Parts: sequence; C-alpha cells; structure tokens
Amino acid sequence: MQNYLQQYQYRPMGFKVVPVANEFEMNNITVDFNGTPTYFHNQNSNEIYVKQFDIKTGLTTTQKFIHSDGANGDLTQVKPEESINLYEEKFNAINERLDGLYELLDKGGKK
Repeated sequence: MQNYLQQYQYRPMGFKVVPVANEFEMNNITVDFNGTPTYFHNQNSNEIYVKQFDIKTGLTTTQKFIHSDGANGDLTQVKPEESINLYEEKFNAINERLDGLYELLDKGGKK
C-alpha cells in the first residue's frame, strides 16, 4: 500500500485528452482541482476545448480552438462572443427549416 501511494504521489503531471460530442458535454465534465488543464477534442467539428481550474479564483476557465483548414490546419482561438454568434446562426437556421416544415404540414392538411 505504501509503495502505491509513493508512486501516485510522485506521478508526473501530464495532460488529459477527452473526446466529446459538443461543447455542452465538455461543460458537464469536471476537471482536476490542482490546476492541470484538461483538453477536449470534438472530432466532428474539428474543435479543441481547454478547461482548467483556476486556483486563485476558484472558477474554471475555458478556451475554444478550431482548425482553420480541416484536421491538419492551424489552430485559431475562438473568442466567447464569436462562439455565441455561431450558435445563434445555427439556431436561426434550424428555426427556418422548422418553419418550412410547418408550412408544408399546413398545406398538406388543407387539401
């Protein structure tokens, strides 16, 4: 038991890469409280998230990076307000498609 504790105690701090499906899933995963950054990879959208516990403030900080030219392109950091705009655009596109479906359903019922 003592040998195991000594090995665990002197384990070098590394980094973790966790595969996720989206940013919401990343937000639900807790990170280490010692301040070690945890990396999350979203393979579908070529996004990388970095989440880290800030020891000074007690809050977690997140950063979002996206590959500019597919999986092998350069990483560019996405600012939080840009991220919100991207989600708003996707949300509006989904709403437009739903409106079109509702119109088709209404026309089909009035034959």
